[in-house]
Amino acid sequence: MKQHGYYGLDTGLGCLPCNCSTTGSMSDDCSEEGQCHCVPGVAGKRCDRCARGFYAFQDGGCTPCDCAHTQNTCDAASGVCICPPHTRGVACGECEDDHWGYDPELGCQACNCSSEGSASHQCDVLTGHCQCKPGFGGPSCDQCSLGFRGFPDCVSCNCDLRGTLVDTCDEKQGLCSCAEETGTCSCKENVLGLQCNECRAGTYALHADNPLGCTPCFCFGLSQLCLEAEGYVRMPITLSSDQPLLRVVSQSNLRGTTEGVYYQAPDVLLDAVTVRQHVRAEPFYWRLPGQFQGDQLMAYGGKLKYNVAFYSSNGMGTFNLEPQVLIKGGRTRKQVIYMDAPAPENGVRQEQEVGMKENYWKYFNSVSEKPVTRSDFMSVLSNIEYILIKASYGQGLQQSRYSEASAI
Repeated sequence: MKQHGYYGLDTGLGCLPCNCSTTGSMSDDCSEEGQCHCVPGVAGKRCDRCARGFYAFQDGGCTPCDCAHTQNTCDAASGVCICPPHTRGVACGECEDDHWGYDPELGCQACNCSSEGSASHQCDVLTGHCQCKPGFGGPSCDQCSLGFRGFPDCVSCNCDLRGTLVDTCDEKQGLCSCAEETGTCSCKENVLGLQCNECRAGTYALHADNPLGCTPCFCFGLSQLCLEAEGYVRMPITLSSDQPLLRVVSQSNLRGTTEGVYYQAPDVLLDAVTVRQHVRAEPFYWRLPGQFQGDQLMAYGGKLKYNVAFYSSNGMGTFNLEPQVLIKGGRTRKQVIYMDAPAPENGVRQEQEVGMKENYWKYFNSVSEKPVTRSDFMSVLSNIEYILIKASYGQGLQQSRYSEASAI
């Protein structure tokens, strides 16, 4: 059982005396934390000193300060009106220079801005954050900011964003962190150099959107070394209005037909009723013409773009699950690869954009869901036999439109 004037029974240390001041407390009891119950104007765990706004602790408590102009702050012994530490003004209501965080009882705190890293000794009066020079950071500007190292000099890391690991960089600022002592940046797998600006042997083309940094060389087994071709500009391969009509084919009938196919600027369109008389299996595909065949290695890393629209009695159906784009190619070994994407909406023209890199493509009629390997993808691009783009979606296809095919 707890006795009067003691606390701490539940701590396991036994009962401890409250030791409340006989003059400053209302009783000899205290809380479970040992806090005595003070009379007005008295403070402290034992109720043995004056609270803020009072002075002259003695029998019967403390006397109120008569200091309205200093936020009722006075000397605890004499009652002389004083300002809280590091405050100023007629009413002691603001911080002195180089201080912040005004409190009517505690006063203000020193900014402590670094002389090396801060542009001023004065900090923000609400947050205490100092104004840092370029390359410096932290609340007191006493450390280097992202992309700099070696306080107090804080020299630039100069990491190349293209070859540096994304999680060590801030793309918006264009800066990356580096090792404090050596200045070495954290390079992607196929990149090296102090600033991560060089491709490893056997790779080329340093690019920011490549998670490996540089692309492995593909030289048909003749060499492991290559260089990025310079002085080239991507030019689109496009459909033109004066060329023969596109053929409509299926996966089982690659010759297909042009019956029921019409040119209606700027679209090529098919009438499904007529096409079905010549191509029995569905879904239908548009077969791209000769300029999209043969050696298309220079298309690597570019985009295949086209517009498509379909009109069906029902926009949902099993045809939506079939591959959206099929490519067959290769030299000694022909392969078919495919790219899939969500079906467009029924009756809505939609632009499609397909990345011409291996990670966007998979093997057709394969149990594996793994992306195509780089060597297989390059082999297909080196000798394309056909590119098919799906024309049939939903159920009860009536018409399909296709336009603006380009590979860049």
